[in-house]
Amino acid sequence: MRVAALFVVMGIGLLGCKRRIEPAQPSSPTHLRRAEASALLPDVRTPEELAARLARAGINVSMRNRPLLNRPGRTVMALSDDVPDQPATVFVYNCLDDADARDQAASMSTGAFTSGRFAIGTRDDAAARDRDLLAKIEAALSAPIGSRAITVAE
Repeated sequence: MRVAALFVVMGIGLLGCKRRIEPAQPSSPTHLRRAEASALLPDVRTPEELAARLARAGINVSMRNRPLLNRPGRTVMALSDDVPDQPATVFVYNCLDDADARDQAASMSTGAFTSGRFAIGTRDDAAARDRDLLAKIEAALSAPIGSRAITVAE
């Protein structure tokens, strides 16, 4: 009886292990273009990585948490250039995904934009310095990494 049960269990085990393995599908041209684009512009996932990318672009900012401005699923950081007396400040919402960032940017002041899962903007009553910093950040994040002006000395 035990031997018969053992054969039944082994038979079921062998049948369950039989799977057809499909050959790997070649990548589509669209998939390859996305992979190439992501290699050129790496995904920035944290506010620290965002600040580091801005620093590489020549925009030095300090980050401060703004927990009173947080919303469900969205944390807020203030980026500031720390100029004495009148520092320029831009707010960065770290959202759940790209679509959430677009929704947040739409609810922010004029000139707000998105970069991946970040919504970046200023207050409604922003000073000219705040709007200038926002424009610099947008230009830096929209430029391909490594693109810099080249001056030829003669």
